Amino acid sequence: MNRIEKIESVNLESVRRVFHSLVRSTTMYAACVWRHFQAEEIEKVQIAFCKRLYGLKRNTPNYTTRLELGLVHTEVLILEEQLRFMLRILRKNDVNINKHLLLHLAKFGLREVKYNWLLQFKQALANVEQYPLMDSVDPDKISRAWT
Repeated sequence: MNRIEKIESVNLESVRRVFHSLVRSTTMYAACVWRHFQAEEIEKVQIAFCKRLYGLKRNTPNYTTRLELGLVHTEVLILEEQLRFMLRILRKNDVNINKHLLLHLAKFGLREVKYNWLLQFKQALANVEQYPLMDSVDPDKISRAWT
Protein backbone atom coordinates (compact mmCIF):
# COMPACT_ATOMS: atom_id res chain seq x y z
CA MET A 1 0.00 0.00 0.00
CA ASN A 2 2.81 2.45 0.82
CA ARG A 3 4.32 1.99 -2.63
CA ILE A 4 1.03 2.85 -4.30
CA GLU A 5 0.60 5.95 -2.13
CA LYS A 6 3.98 7.32 -3.26
CA ILE A 7 3.08 7.29 -6.95
CA GLU A 8 2.08 10.80 -8.03
CA SER A 9 -0.46 9.91 -10.71
CA VAL A 10 -2.38 6.70 -10.24
CA ASN A 11 -4.44 5.29 -13.08
CA LEU A 12 -8.03 4.81 -11.85
CA GLU A 13 -8.35 1.48 -13.67
CA SER A 14 -5.20 0.21 -11.96
CA VAL A 15 -6.62 1.21 -8.59
CA ARG A 16 -9.85 -0.67 -9.33
CA ARG A 17 -7.84 -3.75 -10.29
CA VAL A 18 -5.85 -3.60 -7.05
CA PHE A 19 -9.03 -3.02 -5.08
CA HIS A 20 -10.89 -5.92 -6.68
CA SER A 21 -7.99 -8.37 -6.60
CA LEU A 22 -6.72 -7.63 -3.10
CA VAL A 23 -9.29 -5.92 -0.96
CA ARG A 24 -12.71 -6.94 -2.24
CA SER A 25 -11.84 -10.57 -2.98
CA THR A 26 -10.39 -11.03 0.51
CA THR A 27 -13.06 -9.20 2.47
CA MET A 28 -16.00 -10.64 0.52
CA TYR A 29 -14.94 -14.29 0.79
CA ALA A 30 -18.03 -16.41 1.65
CA ALA A 31 -20.11 -13.25 2.09
CA CYS A 32 -23.33 -15.06 1.23
CA VAL A 33 -23.02 -16.91 4.55
CA TRP A 34 -22.06 -14.19 7.03
CA ARG A 35 -23.77 -11.17 5.44
CA HIS A 36 -25.77 -9.87 8.37
CA PHE A 37 -23.00 -10.14 10.86
CA GLN A 38 -20.14 -8.22 9.27
CA ALA A 39 -21.36 -6.19 6.28
CA GLU A 40 -20.78 -2.78 7.83
CA GLU A 41 -17.32 -3.72 9.06
CA ILE A 42 -16.34 -4.91 5.59
CA GLU A 43 -17.64 -1.68 4.06
CA LYS A 44 -15.44 0.29 6.47
CA VAL A 45 -12.34 -1.70 5.48
CA GLN A 46 -12.96 -1.25 1.77
CA ILE A 47 -13.67 2.48 1.98
CA ALA A 48 -10.70 3.04 4.31
CA PHE A 49 -8.44 1.38 1.72
CA CYS A 50 -9.67 3.71 -1.01
CA LYS A 51 -9.39 6.82 1.16
CA ARG A 52 -5.86 5.94 2.19
CA LEU A 53 -4.86 5.16 -1.37
CA TYR A 54 -5.96 8.57 -2.58
CA GLY A 55 -4.80 10.43 0.50
CA LEU A 56 -8.32 11.49 1.46
CA LYS A 57 -9.14 12.53 4.97
CA ARG A 58 -10.83 9.93 7.14
CA ASN A 59 -13.86 12.18 7.59
CA THR A 60 -14.52 12.30 3.83
CA PRO A 61 -18.08 10.95 3.42
CA ASN A 62 -18.13 7.32 2.32
CA TYR A 63 -20.81 7.89 -0.28
CA THR A 64 -18.69 10.48 -2.10
CA THR A 65 -15.74 8.12 -2.13
CA ARG A 66 -17.90 5.37 -3.63
CA LEU A 67 -19.41 7.73 -6.21
CA GLU A 68 -16.08 9.14 -7.34
CA LEU A 69 -14.49 5.70 -7.65
CA GLY A 70 -17.56 4.01 -9.12
CA LEU A 71 -17.80 1.51 -6.27
CA VAL A 72 -20.99 -0.32 -5.39
CA HIS A 73 -21.97 -0.49 -1.71
CA THR A 74 -20.88 -3.73 -0.07
CA GLU A 75 -24.44 -4.52 1.00
CA VAL A 76 -25.57 -4.63 -2.64
CA LEU A 77 -22.69 -6.91 -3.62
CA ILE A 78 -23.49 -9.27 -0.78
CA LEU A 79 -27.19 -9.36 -1.71
CA GLU A 80 -26.25 -10.26 -5.28
CA GLU A 81 -23.92 -12.99 -4.03
CA GLN A 82 -26.64 -14.36 -1.75
CA LEU A 83 -29.10 -14.41 -4.62
CA ARG A 84 -26.65 -16.30 -6.87
CA PHE A 85 -26.01 -18.74 -4.01
CA MET A 86 -29.72 -19.32 -3.49
CA LEU A 87 -30.29 -19.83 -7.22
CA ARG A 88 -27.49 -22.42 -7.32
CA ILE A 89 -29.15 -24.31 -4.50
CA LEU A 90 -32.64 -24.11 -6.02
CA ARG A 91 -31.36 -25.42 -9.37
CA LYS A 92 -30.00 -28.59 -7.75
CA ASN A 93 -31.92 -31.83 -8.13
CA ASP A 94 -34.68 -32.62 -5.65
CA VAL A 95 -32.61 -35.06 -3.58
CA ASN A 96 -29.95 -32.46 -2.80
CA ILE A 97 -29.87 -31.86 0.95
CA ASN A 98 -29.21 -28.12 0.63
CA LYS A 99 -32.20 -27.68 -1.64
CA HIS A 100 -34.36 -29.78 0.65
CA LEU A 101 -33.34 -27.69 3.69
CA LEU A 102 -33.87 -24.39 1.88
CA LEU A 103 -37.36 -25.40 0.73
CA HIS A 104 -38.19 -26.63 4.23
CA LEU A 105 -36.98 -23.33 5.69
CA ALA A 106 -39.11 -21.41 3.19
CA LYS A 107 -42.18 -23.43 4.10
CA PHE A 108 -41.85 -24.06 7.83
CA GLY A 109 -38.88 -22.00 8.98
CA LEU A 110 -38.51 -20.17 12.24
CA ARG A 111 -40.28 -16.83 12.33
CA GLU A 112 -37.54 -15.16 14.32
CA VAL A 113 -35.27 -13.29 11.89
CA LYS A 114 -32.18 -13.73 14.05
CA TYR A 115 -32.05 -17.49 13.40
CA ASN A 116 -33.51 -17.68 9.91
CA TRP A 117 -31.13 -17.02 7.00
CA LEU A 118 -33.97 -16.88 4.50
CA LEU A 119 -35.95 -14.33 6.52
CA GLN A 120 -32.80 -12.22 6.89
CA PHE A 121 -32.34 -12.33 3.14
CA LYS A 122 -35.98 -11.41 2.49
CA GLN A 123 -35.71 -8.54 4.96
CA ALA A 124 -32.60 -7.25 3.21
CA LEU A 125 -34.40 -7.42 -0.15
CA ALA A 126 -37.32 -5.51 1.34
CA ASN A 127 -34.89 -2.83 2.53
CA VAL A 128 -33.87 -2.20 -1.07
CA GLU A 129 -37.45 -2.57 -2.33
CA GLN A 130 -36.87 -5.82 -4.21
CA TYR A 131 -39.89 -7.66 -2.82
CA PRO A 132 -40.80 -9.65 -5.98
CA LEU A 133 -37.53 -11.57 -5.98
CA MET A 134 -38.57 -13.93 -3.21
CA ASP A 135 -42.26 -14.38 -3.93
CA SER A 136 -41.40 -17.82 -5.25
CA VAL A 137 -38.83 -20.57 -4.78
CA ASP A 138 -38.82 -21.25 -8.52
CA PRO A 139 -35.30 -20.35 -9.76
CA ASP A 140 -36.56 -19.32 -13.20
CA LYS A 141 -39.08 -16.86 -11.75
CA ILE A 142 -36.44 -15.43 -9.42
CA SER A 143 -33.98 -15.04 -12.30
CA ARG A 144 -36.57 -13.23 -14.44
CA ALA A 145 -37.48 -10.89 -11.57
CA TRP A 146 -33.80 -10.18 -10.88
CA THR A 147 -32.84 -9.17 -14.41
